[in-house]
Amino acid sequence: MLLVVTSNNLIVMWAAIEATTLSSAFLVGIYGQRSSLEAAWKYIIICTVGVAFGLFGTVLVYANAASVMPQAEMAIFWERGS
Repeated sequence: MLLVVTSNNLIVMWAAIEATTLSSAFLVGIYGQRSSLEAAWKYIIICTVGVAFGLFGTVLVYANAASVMPQAEMAIFWERGS
């Protein structure tokens, strides 16, 4: 989760969010009982769908920002000049 906060790149941020989702699902389903495994799978499905919608929105923002910025590659960075 700390990587999400400290990353300067949108791609690294989304990869870290997905890694956090998977590790959280592991913690939910660690007991191995039927109810905890079901909760872990539901958590993965719901969070992945939510993150996919967020990623789609980020791609749309990137596409619009890339058309305005002088260098399209710089649209994925939070800070200018990184």
